[in-house]
Amino acid sequence: MADDELLRLSARELLLYQDLAHGYEALLGVLRDDPSPGAAPELREATARTERATDALRAVSAALAPWRLAGRPVPESVRSVWRASAEVAAQAVEANAALVAHARAHQAALAKRLAVLDTGRRALAGYARAAGRSAA
Repeated sequence: MADDELLRLSARELLLYQDLAHGYEALLGVLRDDPSPGAAPELREATARTERATDALRAVSAALAPWRLAGRPVPESVRSVWRASAEVAAQAVEANAALVAHARAHQAALAKRLAVLDTGRRALAGYARAAGRSAA
């Protein structure tokens, strides 16, 4: 692979990591602002964005792997883009971790609420049985 192609592919990787980080941030923003069923289109789009970026990153990473793993010298411009990609990839990891933490907290809150509702449902069922016996 020629140096200019390596630089172009490396720059593509950087853009994809940026898109991935923005996608995670968009997902988190939707979940924080409006976790209602009405937010489904925004959630679908942000999810699709992260999936597209992830799929494209797999292909780009596979193409860059021989250069990174071989330890062959590459131009400073490529190394600079690789460093920037690593920084943005770390930001994407942090955004993903925040998204997962928020989703787990929301899941725990929903589970707690469902437990309260289940307790109420069982109590009402007990009252209904008691009322049925006393009416007979």
